[in-house]
Amino acid sequence: MIVCKGDFTLSQELEIVISPEGKVQIEVKGVQGPGCTELTRFLEEALGTVDDRTFKAEYYVSGSTGTGIQHQQY
Repeated sequence: MIVCKGDFTLSQELEIVISPEGKVQIEVKGVQGPGCTELTRFLEEALGTVDDRTFKAEYYVSGSTGTGIQHQQY
């Protein structure tokens, strides 16, 4: 699952959780707008197909501050 918010800030952060079943969930924090997809592109390419992607309200906000969140599940 992917939940996404955009432009990079100085406090951007990736949280990666791997379930016992092997599912990977990635949460991006500190990003607004579509920049979260750029931030996680290398992980998406390494892990394979994204099963689910969710964009939160901050993804659609213009600007360079915020606490963006992106979840990806593989």
